[in-house]
Amino acid sequence: MPPKPTPEPRPARRTLPAPIWAAILCSGLLVLVLRLWNWNPWIPFEYASDALYTLSAAKAIAQHHLPWLNPNLGAPFGANWLDFPIFNTIDSLFLAALTLMTRFPGLLVNTLWLSATVVTSATACWGFRRLGLRTEIAISFGAIYALQPFTFVRGITHLNLLFYAVPLLATGAIELASGRFRSTENSRYVWVGALLQGFGYAYDAFFGCFTLLTAAVWAFLARKSRRELGFGLAAVTVLAGAAFLNLSPSLFYVAEHGANPGLQYKNIAESEVYGLKLRQLFTPIQDNPYPPLHAVERRIREAHFLGETENSTSRLGTVGSIGLLYLFGVAVMASFGATVSPVAGASAGLAIAAVLLATTGGFGALFNVFIAPDIRAYNRIIVFISFFALAGLGDWLTRVSREKISRVWAGVACVALALFAAYDQAVVTRYLDYSGRGKSFNADREYVARVEAMIPAGGSVFELPFRDFPLDVPHLRMNVYEEAAPYIHSRGSRWSWGAMSEREGQWNEETAAMHVPRMLARLKQQGFAAVWLDRAGYRPEESPETALTATLGAPLNSPDGQIGFFLMRNYASPPDLAAEPVPLFIFYSTGFYPFETAGTKRWRWCGRVGRIDFSNPSGHVRTVQFSMMLETGHAEAAPFQISVAGKVERLMASSAGTGYTHTMAIPAKGDVRMMIRAGCEPVQTGPSDVRVGLYFRTVNPTLRELK
Repeated sequence: MPPKPTPEPRPARRTLPAPIWAAILCSGLLVLVLRLWNWNPWIPFEYASDALYTLSAAKAIAQHHLPWLNPNLGAPFGANWLDFPIFNTIDSLFLAALTLMTRFPGLLVNTLWLSATVVTSATACWGFRRLGLRTEIAISFGAIYALQPFTFVRGITHLNLLFYAVPLLATGAIELASGRFRSTENSRYVWVGALLQGFGYAYDAFFGCFTLLTAAVWAFLARKSRRELGFGLAAVTVLAGAAFLNLSPSLFYVAEHGANPGLQYKNIAESEVYGLKLRQLFTPIQDNPYPPLHAVERRIREAHFLGETENSTSRLGTVGSIGLLYLFGVAVMASFGATVSPVAGASAGLAIAAVLLATTGGFGALFNVFIAPDIRAYNRIIVFISFFALAGLGDWLTRVSREKISRVWAGVACVALALFAAYDQAVVTRYLDYSGRGKSFNADREYVARVEAMIPAGGSVFELPFRDFPLDVPHLRMNVYEEAAPYIHSRGSRWSWGAMSEREGQWNEETAAMHVPRMLARLKQQGFAAVWLDRAGYRPEESPETALTATLGAPLNSPDGQIGFFLMRNYASPPDLAAEPVPLFIFYSTGFYPFETAGTKRWRWCGRVGRIDFSNPSGHVRTVQFSMMLETGHAEAAPFQISVAGKVERLMASSAGTGYTHTMAIPAKGDVRMMIRAGCEPVQTGPSDVRVGLYFRTVNPTLRELK
């Protein structure tokens, strides 16, 4: 018999890469937990509070390609948000690319958030596979990592907190610390992660620098490896350099114009307020769908622990909590000389280092004391701790299951685990009100369309009451950033909201505080076409509505009655008010704190050195006289030096106060700078005053134009 022909070998079955499977799994879980079959993608997942700021930034990118400079906000002078650079370069570029397909802000931010979450699952899965985790576990844990509670709590409200590059940095740190680092060429992904994160959220760039530096020092101390130390330092340099470039427009703006005193709200003590808490890491989410976990969360919540701030949002979920507990156990075993997995050991060390940095009373507080207070919400390091916890747990599961469980059963178990974790971690209660949010969104859209049709194309609308930007706070029945809503729905009109406080926003604040006749005359001079009055921002006895109605006629009210829209089309300024000059500005910057008042006295505290800029936006030279009282906190007189346009004046001042007057000519469309240097000692503040270095104050400053 002729021999049977040898069968040809079957070609290897092709399958998708693990990160793609993780992205598919994450997408499916998002559909389930968010019930996306009920979702209208044009309506944002959130439509209140900080989400309105996010939507307005997305709208600015759609209109002007940049979120920082927007002539359609901050009327009449336009909005310059370089003082507050929280929108990231990478995310802004992605939104700009999306505007080629749509310009609807809701669809833009929804797409970015969902896409970034799915990409995060892929980068996490890639990192887990790089660390040797079994494919099925890496896929499952990639989705679990992307769908951690932090993702949903922040959502589009804090869209700048996306963390798709964090897994690359965390993987690099584990490889460095564990001795898995091979070569610079083999670790190019760390450079990619450093560049992505550097041009992303500054907090995660800082945490990434800390994590990589910790891993590099660990590698050097454990193995005396200069090569690993050099690689870690180089990665930190690239990450820090990219972060500097990302922030450079704002840094150069502040260097030229001085720090905005209205944004001097971060202080050293707040690292204790917003620090990480171990208890919160292990607490289940509120409204957990699993009754035992829901009961645990409710029991902890009803204890009414003190100091519950945004740190209550930094939770790991059940799988992540088990992972972190396992890492703590690994650290204990290693301290007794037991042999532990390199990946688990490195993950444990890095997780503990992160906790020591971020916890209340941790090393982060010392960093804020001796270096800078700008990083205060240390609880946000949760995205690094979560990765370390899952990497360590996944490493253990890989070692115990590789030879015992087939790929099919491992896949089934891992998908089931991911499904359990998705519901355990997804904080979606506020997301699921699609009907209510849609009604509110559409009602605003229709009302803005009606009022916009009543004013000329590109017309300006003055919004009352004036609200500080960006540090808005709830006021009476108004939530933060509510005055951003009409801009989000508008087409080409200009709105007064969004003027930067302590900069051009001074004009808006001053105008809103005027009596109605003078306010309307000023608005008419600047070309405003209408007034938008939010009744929720006034007590009945303080509202200007009666005076506005008497002068401009009855308003067009919103369907819920909260907004009144007053047209200025037929308004003519009285002769005695029609000729008000173009305003002059006093910009307080470096060293100064915000205004305080008591009766008729109004003042600002300042550090040892203070800077005041006098700005003239008109087209001709203005001669002005500036007057103020200088006061220190001590009875004995101390020397002061005041320099203006190269001229230096010296005087003595004490707690009794010393009057100061200076006459100057401000060039057309130019500025004059005044620098004040104090020779006194700082004031001793009380324990409740977190400001640092109060040397003197300027009292009742006035600027008067000389004819």
